[in-house]
Amino acid sequence: QVPRELQQDLMRIRMVRFGSVSDRLYRVVRQAAKELDKRVNLELEGADTEIDRSVLERMAGPIEHLLRNAVAHGIESRGQRTALGKAEAGEIVLRVTQDSNGVVIGLSDDGAGLDLPRIRARAIERGLIAADAQLADRELSQLIFMPGFSTATEVTALAGRGVGMDVVRAEVAAMGGRIDLAATPGQGTRFTVHLPVSLAVTQIVLLTVGSTRIAVASGLIEQVMQMKPEALASAYEQHGISWQDEAVPLYFLGSLLELSDARPLAQRYSPVVLLRSGHQRIALHVDHVAPSQEVVVKHVGPQLARLTGMAGATVLGNGDIVLILDPVQIAATGRGKPAGQGD
Repeated sequence: QVPRELQQDLMRIRMVRFGSVSDRLYRVVRQAAKELDKRVNLELEGADTEIDRSVLERMAGPIEHLLRNAVAHGIESRGQRTALGKAEAGEIVLRVTQDSNGVVIGLSDDGAGLDLPRIRARAIERGLIAADAQLADRELSQLIFMPGFSTATEVTALAGRGVGMDVVRAEVAAMGGRIDLAATPGQGTRFTVHLPVSLAVTQIVLLTVGSTRIAVASGLIEQVMQMKPEALASAYEQHGISWQDEAVPLYFLGSLLELSDARPLAQRYSPVVLLRSGHQRIALHVDHVAPSQEVVVKHVGPQLARLTGMAGATVLGNGDIVLILDPVQIAATGRGKPAGQGD
């Protein structure tokens, strides 16, 4: 009990208010707006939300870049806003909240949104996509995260250098988080960053398939179900399960990780884990689920940290090294077909 209390006290010492960097963020917006002759107000919500000191220190730079990006690319000039019937001063809202999975940082503006035709033209110009490629708006918007990508027509201190959004996403991924983007033409853009509360210690659940074992953050798991062979076979035929009136795609962990020799274990009751990350849910069929345990998170280095779904690694009590993954993110990339497709 004494070591656990000491650990909890040390963890509390690591936690700081997000608002401790507020002056720095206000200054970034003020300077960027002055350089571009724009009027921009920054509203900070959730300043009292506590976050690991190391997470905040590493995220301060990426957040500053998102703010500069909102001023330079999102908020229109005074004349344009007046002509569009908007207030002369643009509004940027930075909202910080906590959920069961960690800390959520939302940054939204009331600017022009993304210029998708311009993004498409620059992507074709740089050879990122074919001239006749048919991409959905969401796919086009994701191109801004490509290394060196910029839609600016001239290079300035704030825009046009092609350095920024790819670095932001890489830094977020290196901390085991993810960044989502949503934009509405003429109404604004919203970036949502999901981060772990702490990079030091976390609760994980071990999932096993064959001889492979991975760790998943406990906060991602909504429910663990035990399914009989008949019910599991039916779920495979339907490529998913029904949970709270929602169709959730079902994946076999071996297929998701592209393990060629992994086969589902025949059991009287097979565990199916329901995972949620952001607004996405998947059901994951595994061979075995171990009880939740607290582990120390280790960094995997910049090479592996860029891989989708990589949240870090840990060393178990017996000395085994286990990767901490986010299967929902891996499934979102299209890797591993839902159960029953192509099996």
